Amino acid sequence: MSQNTFQYVLDRSECHYAARSVIRTSPPSDCSATLEEHLECAFPSFRAAFAECLTGEADGYVLELPGWAGESLERLEETTVAVFDWYGARSASRRPAVSPEDVTDPSHWFRWGEHRAFVLCFAPCFGEDHARYGFGRPETFVMFQHERAFHRRHPQQIPASVRQAVRRTFDEAGRGYEYDIGAVPTYD
Repeated sequence: MSQNTFQYVLDRSECHYAARSVIRTSPPSDCSATLEEHLECAFPSFRAAFAECLTGEADGYVLELPGWAGESLERLEETTVAVFDWYGARSASRRPAVSPEDVTDPSHWFRWGEHRAFVLCFAPCFGEDHARYGFGRPETFVMFQHERAFHRRHPQQIPASVRQAVRRTFDEAGRGYEYDIGAVPTYD
């Protein structure tokens, strides 16, 4: 597993929860592999991570992909739709196809079997002033934050004061946090 690759991003994030989160990761990306090859290779670790989210051993999962998967906003959107569709086709409930509108919708939750996850993408297409900045990492990361991670910390809902503190910290770092962006923001 390439825990340290994404850990670099977590350690620098303005998110109050990032440093305390237990995020499982896929095997390292390979620039010569196709997206499908990455997904096939990562699928066992994806399934294992989601099982750990149910027991409280993990908060989420990160799929590490080569930088080309997020070299532009358009490419990131295509990649994310393909990732959602690929995993959805392997879900017990065989989720319907995902649209570009789904991955840009801030209220969209990725569903896989009995799981729901909030998805964030960190990619080379985002600059230093963006909340999804990858701190110079050349990889593209698709992070699935399992809903149980939120419920464990805030069983009712995340308090407004916590949301405001997160936004303030991002603002102070020059990376204004837009709470109304989906897995793939509509701007870079």
